[in-house]
Amino acid sequence: MGGIAKLPVSITLVEHRPLVIYLKNEKPLGVTVKGKEFRNYLSPNLAWVPVNGTLEKRGEFLVFTTLSPSAVLKLKLPLKKGWYTLGLCMKSSRSWNEIAPARVAVRTKERSYGGLAQVSTELRPFYYVFNMPEDGTAEIAIEFNGSAVYQIGCLFLSNDLSTSKPNGEFLRGEGYSKNVTLRIDGRIYHIGDLRPGEKRIIRVEKLQTLELLSGGAVDLLITETSEGEKENPKSTPLTIPAVVAFLAFAYLLKRLKQRPE
Repeated sequence: MGGIAKLPVSITLVEHRPLVIYLKNEKPLGVTVKGKEFRNYLSPNLAWVPVNGTLEKRGEFLVFTTLSPSAVLKLKLPLKKGWYTLGLCMKSSRSWNEIAPARVAVRTKERSYGGLAQVSTELRPFYYVFNMPEDGTAEIAIEFNGSAVYQIGCLFLSNDLSTSKPNGEFLRGEGYSKNVTLRIDGRIYHIGDLRPGEKRIIRVEKLQTLELLSGGAVDLLITETSEGEKENPKSTPLTIPAVVAFLAFAYLLKRLKQRPE
């Protein structure tokens, strides 16, 4: 964020996207952390439409066999206004130097987003970002430029998350802020599960850097506070020098024990 932000500040914090914020405050700050519901809009079970190819669903994968060099796999989805992250992984029956790259396109009312995807015999992830200017329908099209059998999986589409694996687990359907851990200026706060709308308040004197280490996404409200606010969640300072000192002491103790009598 550029410049000095005016209080109160309301933001959504997404896992593993550090944020630097400049605040000018005279009183201590209260950081209200609110649980958030999020959703993956994609799955293999939606109404995917094959063009010039045959489509088969195998568990979490779509298996698409092209019947011509201009084969396409399409899907139309009703989406709300906002920015979205699209993710998928693909592999083919032929190596990358035998076929041309596929093209992933997302078409909205105003423009087309996407790019090339160089597919090979190994499963590779691809991510794209696009904007819905208003509520409406978006069309996802995967255009193939070679005769092969393609496997498409890891299907992910969300306007709340930038990662398909909050807390290391692939999101299927709906979820919420679980195992929330927040880092504020080098101190780690272990908050735990926060159901949608559930809140915790962290009280700090100053604030400049924020990072959600786990939990997917949360909503934050930063305000100046008065005395008597709720107690902070359990926190852990980063004490790297202390860890180094402990390891050095343990090593010295081990060497002393190894000395001959």
